[in-house]
Order: sequence, then C-alpha cells, then structure tokens
Amino acid sequence: MDQYGALFWSGSKRPPKPIEYDPENPLHLGFVVSASFLKAYTSSIIPTEHKPQDFQQQVQHIKEFSKKEEVPDFVPK
Repeated sequence: MDQYGALFWSGSKRPPKPIEYDPENPLHLGFVVSASFLKAYTSSIIPTEHKPQDFQQQVQHIKEFSKKEEVPDFVPK
C-alpha cells in the first residue's frame, strides 16, 4: 500500500512479469555470459578483465550449462 492506503499495483501500474530464459536468445545469453564474467573478474577467478583467448568456447560452455540448470520458481515470503 502507498501512503494513502491504495494498493501499489493498481491503476496504470502493473507488476513485473518474469521472463522465461531462452539460451538461444542472444540477449538472454549475453546477459548470463556478462554476469558470469563480471562475477569471475570481481572474485579474482579470472585474473584480467580482457576476454580470454577461448572466449567463444567459454560462451558455448555457459550456454550448454545454462540449458541443463534447473532454477526453482521464485516464491515470495
């Protein structure tokens, strides 16, 4: 509820809807690859921010791995 007692998701406001991940969608895959490399760089798993020599192989590995991974549905508390 907002400060006036009205429900937040009312009127023209609509709650967000989850997107179904599709590893064949370049936008979805690009997000996962970028997030993976960012996490690896910031965790010092990959020592440099430059692309590794086997970048395309790494992208393919992430794509195949993400196809197999089961993500549980989000259930709010």
